[in-house]
Amino acid sequence: MRLTAGSCLVRLVRFNPPSIQQVMDKLPFRDTVSAFVKGSPREQQICLNLLNMAMIGSHMFTNIGRHLPLVEQKNLVPCLVALIEQGSEVLRGKALVFVALLCKHGKRWLPHFFCNAKLLSAVDRLAKEDSYIQQCLDAFVHVVASTIPGLLEAITGDIQQMMGGRRPGHIAALNSRATPKTNFHLFPVIYQILVSSSFKRRVVTNQVLQQLANLIKLAESPFQGRDDFQITLLRVLESITEEPSVILESPNIFIREILPSLAVVYKGNKDGDARFLCLKIMFDVMVIFLNEPTEDEEQSLALKSISNTHFLPLYPTLIEDEDPIPMYAQKLLVMLIEFNYIKIPGILHLKIISQCFEFLLGDLSTANVNNVMLCLALASSPELESKILSQLKVVRRIGNLLEVVYAKEMEDFIEPTLGLCRAFLLRSINNRKGFIYARIENNRKGFIYARIEVIVSELKSSSTPGVSDAAFRVALELQRLPSCI
Repeated sequence: MRLTAGSCLVRLVRFNPPSIQQVMDKLPFRDTVSAFVKGSPREQQICLNLLNMAMIGSHMFTNIGRHLPLVEQKNLVPCLVALIEQGSEVLRGKALVFVALLCKHGKRWLPHFFCNAKLLSAVDRLAKEDSYIQQCLDAFVHVVASTIPGLLEAITGDIQQMMGGRRPGHIAALNSRATPKTNFHLFPVIYQILVSSSFKRRVVTNQVLQQLANLIKLAESPFQGRDDFQITLLRVLESITEEPSVILESPNIFIREILPSLAVVYKGNKDGDARFLCLKIMFDVMVIFLNEPTEDEEQSLALKSISNTHFLPLYPTLIEDEDPIPMYAQKLLVMLIEFNYIKIPGILHLKIISQCFEFLLGDLSTANVNNVMLCLALASSPELESKILSQLKVVRRIGNLLEVVYAKEMEDFIEPTLGLCRAFLLRSINNRKGFIYARIENNRKGFIYARIEVIVSELKSSSTPGVSDAAFRVALELQRLPSCI
């Protein structure tokens, strides 16, 4: 009879929405939630119906917050998550709607649900379910996503107040065990939501990107709790860059605001993870722009400015940083040179040529392809004087490098290494007095010289695209070399 009465009550409210206020006066939220947690599936369905209609009709209550001290009900969150994971189709859908409405009416609910890996995993699985669940899931995602701009705005305000020191009790609230009055502590929720494939595209709007750009600008300056906030913000941006379309739809925000701020945040940052994320995000964003050529001349000029004003001055520091930062920096520099965003004179101005070539003097088996390609770009440039390369004493090691990459079948290395051989040979041919390929023996019987010739001869028959052509070009220069020395 209780179940029948409850079912009738739900129908009554459905046909007469204003009556929900009278119902909740007789059946308070706390009692309805308690009945939901302890009840059978049928009772849970009735309770969820009433709770959802009460939340939807919250405008009819004088103060909905007064009716929602539900956080004290410790079993509510686990019960809702369990229903979304394993409940019937109807209960899963209604539970999703209730969670969304709770988060809409109180931001304090966000960490209870969205720092819960089980919920996010279940939500992503529900994307494959039938139409009823799909409708509930769409509503759930839409409502939760709509709370994010307001949350970011509140967090921005909290940080600005901390930086301005206008709220003496603010910092104490962050460290207190009591529920903070600020929203600053809720920022990790943004990252957790973006991890979910169901949310990412719905959450990341142009408005949210602009708010994140404002936040990283604020993160350039110190404030209480900045280090933890900064690393979370960088992880949020890293997650966003996994969607190239998001970047291409809002290029100005990334080019004019986020990328310059990343360079500033990198400088002087003591956290190795934060420094790596700054470079990785910059790398990912730049690669996306480079792979999508644009006819927008203003955008190209802005990218060139970013490359020369923000990335290049950092390069000497980047290549001395912890792994894998140097590798990312080298690869990005090579790409920017290839796309003509960075010119060789700009690199020469940094006085790092010896660092670029020093891998040739070490264990060649540990070299990476970016080392070789950067050296190829430099050695091929007329702006780099031959006497500088001669002073580095790396010429004799070019043959050793070719031997290593050929013997170990390092396919990615072979073509750029052949190009590097050719670049050095051309220099010896074009400048007999100042730069002779002489440290390799001048006659065709010299061991390294002869070995290069043997390897090149074998590579001319390679089936790998580009390798045979590169080998033929090196062979031509080898034939020209003896007559020049």
